[in-house]
Amino acid sequence: MIPMLAVALMLAAPPKSSRPSKPAPIAASADAGVAGPILASPLEQAGEVKEIELDEKRARAVYRIRTAISIPAVVEFPEAFAAAPACGDCADASKPGPSSALFALQAEPNGNYLVVKPRLYPGPQADGSNIPASDFVTTVTVRLASLTLTLQVELTEDKKLADPRVRFTLPGRGAESKFVTESIAKAKSALEADFAARVEAAASEQLLRSFLEPHECRSASNRQRTDDMVLELKELCRFGRRLYVRFALENRGRSLFVLGELAAGVGDGKSFTALEARSLTTLPEVAFQQSTEGVLSFDVEDPSAHSFELRLMEKGGRTRSIALQGFGF
Repeated sequence: MIPMLAVALMLAAPPKSSRPSKPAPIAASADAGVAGPILASPLEQAGEVKEIELDEKRARAVYRIRTAISIPAVVEFPEAFAAAPACGDCADASKPGPSSALFALQAEPNGNYLVVKPRLYPGPQADGSNIPASDFVTTVTVRLASLTLTLQVELTEDKKLADPRVRFTLPGRGAESKFVTESIAKAKSALEADFAARVEAAASEQLLRSFLEPHECRSASNRQRTDDMVLELKELCRFGRRLYVRFALENRGRSLFVLGELAAGVGDGKSFTALEARSLTTLPEVAFQQSTEGVLSFDVEDPSAHSFELRLMEKGGRTRSIALQGFGF
């Protein structure tokens, strides 16, 4: 809602035959020479829209905006204001008070538009001065995010020539934004594909290098049963300092077992030293009479370590745990 524009009563100046440099405003009344307040809800009340397309060359032109008594000019912009619009002969419509300005200006930064209209009627004034309609001309400079526009605001006595609503547009901006968005998405997709390819290549190379190092694998059948959960060691491999443990977990009980933390390290049943490990399982949870298989890898820096331990914990539920201890080469 744009506030009402009040015009205060000032002392009358000596009579003059032409407009003084700054005309003194008079009180707003039914028969006073003051153009009434700016209308509320200007975007809704404005009339036919005149659209002006902008480009780099036309943005530097001076645009003529006509306003009439009781017909504010509502001017919309394609971008937000970078600074408050500057007007040569305007009073701020949001700050009522004494002013000698010919026009009233209200800028709505959140709506990207401004409203401008005459404050006074042309012709004889109460102070004895006379302001012809041709004097109602001012310049409004509007700085937007990416360009600056110059408006020449004029009063027209023919209401049919007034511009109740003017909309500046950037016709290429939508296509440009779409092009930028598509280009970014395409580049992102290419980077992700390239990164995935490099990761896969590095993993394959690492696996091949592992086979060049001393390595050995053996089948195992170590088994541990705890509360109807059976953990069985299937295979144990060593590639250099890295160990791979392949295992299976079977649920012979009625309650669901949700896999939680998987841990591995050096251990013999009496002591345990956890090591940083990575794991992968075929199922995240094990139902009744169901099994899941998994593999876990960890690096062993101590060459004297020959006994290892694998621990599986339940996530939630009964928080059960089951472990295989003392396996190795």
